[in-house]
Amino acid sequence: MKRSWLLATIGLLHVAGVVEAQDLSKADGPSGAALAEQRRFLSEKQKAEQGDAAAQYELSRSYAKGSDTFAKDAAQSRFWLRKSAEQGYAPAQSDWAVMLLDDVGVKGNDVEAMNWLRKAAEQGNALGQYNLGIMLERGVRGSRDDKQAVVWYRKAAIQGMAKAQTNLGSMYSEGRGVAKDEVQASFWYRKAAEQGDVQAQFNLGVQYENGRGVAKDEARAATWYRKAAEQGLATAQSNLGLLYHEGRGVARDSTQAVAWYRKAAAQGLAQAQYNLGVEYENGGVVAKDEAQAVALYREAANQGLAVAQYNLGVMVENGQGTSENQEESVYWYRKAADQGFAEAQFNLAAHYEQGVGVAKDEAQAVFWYRKAAQRGDRDARQRLIEIDARQGRQH
Repeated sequence: MKRSWLLATIGLLHVAGVVEAQDLSKADGPSGAALAEQRRFLSEKQKAEQGDAAAQYELSRSYAKGSDTFAKDAAQSRFWLRKSAEQGYAPAQSDWAVMLLDDVGVKGNDVEAMNWLRKAAEQGNALGQYNLGIMLERGVRGSRDDKQAVVWYRKAAIQGMAKAQTNLGSMYSEGRGVAKDEVQASFWYRKAAEQGDVQAQFNLGVQYENGRGVAKDEARAATWYRKAAEQGLATAQSNLGLLYHEGRGVARDSTQAVAWYRKAAAQGLAQAQYNLGVEYENGGVVAKDEAQAVALYREAANQGLAVAQYNLGVMVENGQGTSENQEESVYWYRKAADQGFAEAQFNLAAHYEQGVGVAKDEAQAVFWYRKAAQRGDRDARQRLIEIDARQGRQH
């Protein structure tokens, strides 16, 4: 049966999600002497009780994280956060909105959350602007508005917020809420990537690899993929692995390719699991191990990756690395065929034609040969010709 090989690099990531309220569970640095910490807390509490909105916000943060001198108290944290937000303190408004969305001790209300975000955003709070953009892009009860999302992403991006810059770049790349413009997309990805935003680094790598909005430069693609890969982004690790495998933008190095595939596969990325499976099936840098190949193909296949489903079908059909099982082979070919994978469509048709692993059914065979032929499979076209000729002789 026919075989597909390495999977291509992965395209642009989806835009980043809502940024959580600031991490209140960790101190910003050394706590200092317990006495100094207690004095700071008492001073903060006094100012908060006198109506100081900024102090109320800081007191909320203090209660959220606790310390050796005062107990962590989620209820007090929420109380003072709401107090501060109601006084118009933008950082508190933004954090309160996220708390509503996350239902952290507060009954979630997406419309109320959007109202709080708008209050913060209109005061120029970059986090509020970004999160408002997220909500507008996703839509709240039918209120999706990509154009307004772009407006708020841009406001936050101009203030230097990396995630907003990444999302604004994605909107330009996809032509959502703004005219499609890969040059602008690359501009904003670069702004965020230079600040260390991992998604922007990956997306800028994709731009360089494909020559979108920038001159095609696989060496620069590899540079940006590496930056994101070293931060642990599985898609970047997988793409960097493929560049090493093919010697594009970097010296060809199968050992490095396998190392990066392995890192991404360990995070559950189907494309990397598949590519690592190919390495184990063929042997070379890693010792040939068809059982390991089958295990990796299965992990990727269970995530819906058509090429992995196809290769798993081939391995199961031939009894490579696993027991031969024609019925299971048909199952995986059908999974891949339903996704339009031509080789799987051809193999599924052959099983129907021969009655192997499934009841013989020439009509189904013709159906799947035709599907494969429509996708350019020459062997499928030839089988259709032969079946037509045979049926003509029978008449």
